Amino acid sequence: GGKGYNLIQLTRGGFRVPSGFVVKASAFMEFASSCSLIQKVEDYLGSLDEKCNMIHSLFQNTPISSTLYDAIDHMLIKFQSDPAPLFAVRSSGVMEDLDEASFAGMNDTLLNVPAETTAICNAIKQCWKSLFSKRSITYREENGFSMFNTAIAVVIQVMIPSECSGVIFTADAQTGSRGEMSLDGVQGLGEALVSGMVSTDHWTIRKAYGSRKMRIVDCCPGHQEYKLVSKFPEPGTEKVELGEEGKKCSFTSDQVMEVASTSCLIEKYYSKPMDIEFCYYQGSLYIVQARPITHLISVPESLNPLRNTPQWSVWMSFS
Repeated sequence: GGKGYNLIQLTRGGFRVPSGFVVKASAFMEFASSCSLIQKVEDYLGSLDEKCNMIHSLFQNTPISSTLYDAIDHMLIKFQSDPAPLFAVRSSGVMEDLDEASFAGMNDTLLNVPAETTAICNAIKQCWKSLFSKRSITYREENGFSMFNTAIAVVIQVMIPSECSGVIFTADAQTGSRGEMSLDGVQGLGEALVSGMVSTDHWTIRKAYGSRKMRIVDCCPGHQEYKLVSKFPEPGTEKVELGEEGKKCSFTSDQVMEVASTSCLIEKYYSKPMDIEFCYYQGSLYIVQARPITHLISVPESLNPLRNTPQWSVWMSFS
């Protein structure tokens, strides 16, 4: 479900995705069973705030099983290098990114986690615990899902020390048009973009249609005051003031066209408009995340370029 399944799909589709592995939702369910989480929360008569506190103390006092610890320890051996990579540990709810409701952003992502088994296990528990924040529980209730009887997978993915990062929508979220793509980019790490910390560069790309080739129809450069950069191999990030460099576009026209072409392939792969996060490092494009655009205005089938696209077969493996 969620990001874990999407990353598996993207990898098998031949797209360049940062290396990683997925801790399945079944591991969370075993953990929840080991401390009788669902039973205890359903039997507890306190307020929602009190239930959240009770759940969080359960997490605090319940260790991850030795089986899971050993499995993660074994997986991390594959990533041994000098210097060792840092990891992003991302929640991946099994109901995340449904067409009718988006759970994206509801649960935690931890960045720059050291390649140490204990640190990764603690980050996994943090992701699991975020499934039971008051905000997540309330959102599930409002959207007709079970408040407590739910599950979550976790993606452990090598951090890319991005030189520039962006987000592209393969349809216009405002008008519902499937013919145009919208791309926003920043120099440095994508955290600055998704958090709205800096002014972004913006491009509008018209998709290929009939004999007309794909083309950039609009470019609005932002003036970026600073960028976030990785302190790799140390954990964490730092701000770098840009000055005149901030007027320079985050991507070249060739990179914009490469991202747009790749995004069209991803859209065809899923047979639906997509919201895609990506970055460049040492000249290579990495797809960090891809999910369906939720709450998109519907268009007549005759205007939908995906109408006759077959669903490609996908293998459940992530390497």
